[in-house]
Amino acid sequence: MDQRDSVQRRAFLAGIGSLGFISLGACQSGSAANSSSMNLVRGFETDLDMFRSEIVTQDPSYSPVQRTKALQTLANVERGLSKASLASLHLSLAKITAMAGNGHTSLLNTNWQNLFQRIPVRFLFLSSGLYVGHASNTWKHLEDHQVLSINGFSVNELESRWAVYQGGQAGWRKQFIYHFLEAPELLASAGVGNNPDRIELACRDGAGKTKNVTIKAQPLAVEFDGIEEFIPPPRLQLVYKLRDVKAPYYLSEPEEPFRYRTLEKNKIAYLQFRTNIDFSGKRDIVQFAADVEESLRQDRPVHLIVDQRLNWGGDLTTTRALMERLPSFVSGQVFLLTSGRTFSAGISSSAYLKQAGGDQVTILGEPVGDDLEFWAEGDLLNLPTLQANLLYARERHNYRTGCPEADCHANIQHNPIRIKTLAPDVPVSPSQDDFLAGRDPVIEKVLDITKVI
Repeated sequence: MDQRDSVQRRAFLAGIGSLGFISLGACQSGSAANSSSMNLVRGFETDLDMFRSEIVTQDPSYSPVQRTKALQTLANVERGLSKASLASLHLSLAKITAMAGNGHTSLLNTNWQNLFQRIPVRFLFLSSGLYVGHASNTWKHLEDHQVLSINGFSVNELESRWAVYQGGQAGWRKQFIYHFLEAPELLASAGVGNNPDRIELACRDGAGKTKNVTIKAQPLAVEFDGIEEFIPPPRLQLVYKLRDVKAPYYLSEPEEPFRYRTLEKNKIAYLQFRTNIDFSGKRDIVQFAADVEESLRQDRPVHLIVDQRLNWGGDLTTTRALMERLPSFVSGQVFLLTSGRTFSAGISSSAYLKQAGGDQVTILGEPVGDDLEFWAEGDLLNLPTLQANLLYARERHNYRTGCPEADCHANIQHNPIRIKTLAPDVPVSPSQDDFLAGRDPVIEKVLDITKVI
């Protein structure tokens, strides 16, 4: 996306948090309670009308078939509104947006951490599966155990269930799955278990011994930091912070949106983008791009690493010219690092770099978070009574064809991208051993390659 901070921090209207745990028709008595219930239903109806008009009927990423299905699903939700729980309503919104099959069309579920009680455990996906990354107090002994199942559902089954509620590619979906897996009420509402206040966890320790435990949910509030109210921080970064362990360099200094440094006595330059705009307003990315070019002229590195693994987007125009020029600054290879968190303008920037450098650009890491054809350039819709934030799209991006379609984003039409793929040439994902040792296996792979070229 190339809209300047269209996603602003917005206050939620409070007062219905308890509805996360009861249906609207439950525990009500007397005229005052009935009146309150009716007002809530009317508020929900207003929210759903807004959802229909702004997203389901207008978002161009829905195919005709999927739009019809989405409208039918929404109508069913409205018919059962008086008996619905807040959890079921949020899941319905997530499911309807996911029908578009577009990463930008989605319910941003970070605030589920405060709307619904959650277990005192933070899960973590690594290359070999799902693990207990951090646990509090009573459950500390479960840290580093591999998760075998939750409520009897295998990890693969859990990922498949979650795909119904979140668009984009698998790596992008994993950015948001944790708030689902850690909230028993949401799991129960989705048919993944029967108990809305606990989960049944099967896990295995490093010695191969299996354990089956029951973990109850608690009201564990989360303090959001700026844009993290909408886009959660990288889970690996969060787990390192919670465990008070030094993280690899690419996860350090999370307050810095973009960074430049040199490695191997200036033989390699390292350039990182966490976003394509500084949402805090403290740094100018255009000036940073100019400073990078000057540094590259002075440092004269042989190889260049462009780390887009954490770049979930912003303004694609701010770095386009830089991406197109970067390959000319080095005589060796440009190593483009991507992950499932590489999204929106992060994908655009990566695509401009690959197009400019061709075979000079080697991609390492994990697949990016959305397809090379996606829809973006929308905004954030807040549904105040439901306390839901939804992202919607308005314009097409197509990086396979150059985007000649009439509904394409103007900046892509004027500066087209035509590439075959952004799939990694060298797939690399952090393992549990890498995590425990604080290693960055992607950078280590780059350093290994540069020793022989």
